[in-house]
Amino acid sequence: MSHDHPPRRVGLDFSGIANAAVPDRPKPIQAEKPPSKPPAIPSRPDPGVAATVAVRAGFTPRTPEAKVDGRKLRAKGRTKQLNIKVTPELHAEMIERAQGFDSVADYLEHLVHMDRDRNR
Repeated sequence: MSHDHPPRRVGLDFSGIANAAVPDRPKPIQAEKPPSKPPAIPSRPDPGVAATVAVRAGFTPRTPEAKVDGRKLRAKGRTKQLNIKVTPELHAEMIERAQGFDSVADYLEHLVHMDRDRNR
């Protein structure tokens, strides 16, 4: 190829093709009209019935004593978090000994008060 002449551009010529050769587009399928009202959302099941069905299915029920959330702790004025690392043995023993209290925080508070009273 010579550098004297620029390369020729290739062009496409569709003038000889008749429009009749292009098939018609198929008509789109009409979707069914949505129902005028949305389906009713079922109401929540009775908690007693739900608990019975869950136990029959093999699930263990939650006990109210086991559930501790932030609201319960804030109600007692607890707004600061204490996060410490302990050995697995100490952790297991503290959890076991705290079973007689509402929470591990209550047990820890009890221990601090005992220590304070002992050192007076």
